[in-house]
Amino acid sequence: MREIARETGGIAYINQNEIKEGVVVAMADASASYTLGYYPEDKKWDGKYRAVKVKVNRDGLDSRYRRGYFAIDPASLKDRNPEQGTAEALQDRAPDTLVTFSAQVKPGAGGNRFSLRLLPAPWGEDISLWSTFIQQSLSEVGIPVEIVRNDGGGFLKQVYDEHAFDLATGWHQYRNDPAVSTTVWYRSGQPKGAPWTNQWGWEDPKVDKTIDDAATEVDPAKRKALYANFVKEVNTELPVWMPIEQIFVTVISAKARNHSNTPRWGSASWHDLWLSA
Repeated sequence: MREIARETGGIAYINQNEIKEGVVVAMADASASYTLGYYPEDKKWDGKYRAVKVKVNRDGLDSRYRRGYFAIDPASLKDRNPEQGTAEALQDRAPDTLVTFSAQVKPGAGGNRFSLRLLPAPWGEDISLWSTFIQQSLSEVGIPVEIVRNDGGGFLKQVYDEHAFDLATGWHQYRNDPAVSTTVWYRSGQPKGAPWTNQWGWEDPKVDKTIDDAATEVDPAKRKALYANFVKEVNTELPVWMPIEQIFVTVISAKARNHSNTPRWGSASWHDLWLSA
């Protein structure tokens, strides 16, 4: 953001909860701005970036201005329709308070863009293999990944308490009904450091309401509809990717009763389990 502001003659006003000061600065700048123009002598329209420098012949003044332009042939823009461009911009459905832009990270030395720290959960061989797959895949696009393997305690502390990771993988049991094992990943207000819960500060009142409504709804059809809404809302808003679907099979003696009477099935609490004769 600072770089964009500097290159275009502006000031980046960031990390502030109060926007009033930024608006005051912007209004003051508008009252002391000038429009300058010139025709470049170099008519070689090669599309390359050309720097622009503005000097002020007075001491004690600071100037902010656009730092350059790309040498594009004006003739190539003769068929451009400004009205059409304006109409396309007006079709943007982004909220008025949202500033949208695209960005990319250019490869540095050795072709690497940046590096990531990946913490795989230490339970299940498939999780370890999946982490290696991520590492290999991202290396193909110039993103080296450091895999940090911990025991169970170290993984839970670094992921849910210290947040010492860029990517983390895990083996999570999700149900086809909003159950505790699913919604605690998304419901806001979870105690700090509580494992297997929403510890990233993400909050969505709409998702919270869907979860709360599902927790008290007893009509199966309505619960099913709420779950469909829950999945749609979460997949739209939250960058948590569920790339692997596994079959969870429970094998238990027919003499065991009440072994799967909760949405957690065989991994449920067996507080009311009993054995028949």
